[in-house]
Amino acid sequence: MVFSTLKLGLLGLAVTEGVRVKMNSTTGWTQGTYTTGYWDCCKPSCSWPGKGHVNHPTLSCDVDGNKLQDANVASVCDGGTASSCADNKPFLVNSGLSMGFAAAAVGGVNGLNGDENCGQCYELRFTDEKHDPSGDNWGGSHPDLAGKTMVIQVTNIGYDVTGDHSFDLQIPGAGQGIFDQGCKKQFPGHQSGDFDCDNNYGGCDTKSGCSRLPKALQAGCEWRYDWYRWLAAGGQTNNPYVQFRRVQCPSQLTDISGSVPTDDASHPAINVNDYGPSPSPTPHTPTPAPAPASCTSQDKDPYSTGSEVQCCDGLQKCLGDWSGNGNWNYNCKKSCGSSLLSHKRTLGKAHQHIQK
Repeated sequence: MVFSTLKLGLLGLAVTEGVRVKMNSTTGWTQGTYTTGYWDCCKPSCSWPGKGHVNHPTLSCDVDGNKLQDANVASVCDGGTASSCADNKPFLVNSGLSMGFAAAAVGGVNGLNGDENCGQCYELRFTDEKHDPSGDNWGGSHPDLAGKTMVIQVTNIGYDVTGDHSFDLQIPGAGQGIFDQGCKKQFPGHQSGDFDCDNNYGGCDTKSGCSRLPKALQAGCEWRYDWYRWLAAGGQTNNPYVQFRRVQCPSQLTDISGSVPTDDASHPAINVNDYGPSPSPTPHTPTPAPAPASCTSQDKDPYSTGSEVQCCDGLQKCLGDWSGNGNWNYNCKKSCGSSLLSHKRTLGKAHQHIQK
């Protein structure tokens, strides 16, 4: 990852601003930091041995999507075969809560310290703060995002991210940054520009761009527009501000990463039900069976349902060769007429036909 100090929110770049970070030592919440997004397919920094205090390094994947237990396989961004797993994309838990993975900033005023943070989980609450409030007053959370929460696990380190920039969220389609060759190696058949709509810093502007990504990444890309509300209106969401605190890693994340901090039990656990109801599956409404006919209409077979349905008023049940192909059957007619006489003369023939 690489970030510029240019104040261009639409490009999704990190911005160096006046520091306004505050940490409450009593509650553990840090306020006044902002986030960005990226997806470069490189092997996560926390997938290497000796990072953080965890039971196992973060799992990386080979180009076929298989989890790698060997933490020493080189990155696709450095001539190897190890990459970020496609299941590291963000996902919805309920209306007020999403989960995913992120790179943590290093050496800033936000209390994050690089490799020490590998494997740790943080609760991020999106706030309604904007960038440069005394000037351009740009970006920040869309109103639909402000107040919602994302729980992330640190799987990467942003060595070039400082100041009041805290986390770089892993979001497919959000921009590859300087490492723009790894994704096409992980997903042969795609070009580099497919992974961020030819915009290395900021990525795709609209949801339609997600269709260029591999199928395995499209849901995570679409999350950026559906829940995160990227550039939905008024230049928001764009590099949203958060307040954050360390929490116990939920199994929804550690089951993916394969990595659990050794001090996890000393931090508060979250209850996903506190953030909103789980999304309900679209109920299946069975197609109602057609109501049985109350009577058989003209020129129809009263036995077509398998049992007799009386002819409608004014009609008679008549037997005849109605199709002229030698197949005799009943139809409802206004009058059997000559067919009735034919029925009487050929009843035996009809019965003989039915018995064959």
